[in-house]
Amino acid sequence: MRNLIILSFLVLSFLGKAQKNNGFNQPEISKEPITVILEKEPEFPDGKKAMYAFIDKNLVYPQIAMDSLREVVVNVRFTVTASGELTNLMVVITKEKLGYGLEEAAIDVVKKMPKWKPGIQNGVLVPFTFTIPVRFSFYYKTTMVVNEKIPDNIFLISTIKPQFPGGRTAMINFISNTLKYPKGALDNKIEGKILLKFIIDSLGKVCCADIVGEPIGYGLEEEAIRIVRSMPLWSPAYQDDKPVSVYYRMPITFKYYEE
Repeated sequence: MRNLIILSFLVLSFLGKAQKNNGFNQPEISKEPITVILEKEPEFPDGKKAMYAFIDKNLVYPQIAMDSLREVVVNVRFTVTASGELTNLMVVITKEKLGYGLEEAAIDVVKKMPKWKPGIQNGVLVPFTFTIPVRFSFYYKTTMVVNEKIPDNIFLISTIKPQFPGGRTAMINFISNTLKYPKGALDNKIEGKILLKFIIDSLGKVCCADIVGEPIGYGLEEEAIRIVRSMPLWSPAYQDDKPVSVYYRMPITFKYYEE
């Protein structure tokens, strides 16, 4: 019996040395948890599309990050419990922390989420660790068209151009009186010209406002679009004596003055 024990020890010692000297590097130990494939993974109520719509609606882009960081993604990891609650929220940092409050804002928007549908394994509700990307895209959010139908048959040129009520001087006065200089731009003494494009439909309504060129940031694009969307009805363009929809371009200048 003793000889058997000694023999077993020698065999284990030999195997141990063989593993250390087999000429292959040992694989690195992953810091990522092993993900088990579930029968049914956890799900945001009404699915992934609804989740991203929720994030877009509730995500707050930190003002300090708007200028220097156009679009970044923060991955947030959390556990969906068997009851659908979100716990153990943390940011997955791949290289280095982005800063500017972005990680904190990503965590905050996930905290606002309603309960999820929990994961299922072997017919049992189980907790599961999940990771989702939270995308910060200030330019996209400020310029996207929401629930606006693009008119049919839009003209590039017309016999009679559209006109703001009261003419160009009235339009300049409207912009001046409506404009609210974004606080972030004031604090950082940011100024510049925002070029907008939009459609004036056959009824004179302004729609589908967007930005042309690179954004300046600090909320200037957002404010320019807000001004255009708040405009009253224009006198529409005419082509062959019929009112038509046309494309229109217009600059709005933000000028900083020391008091």
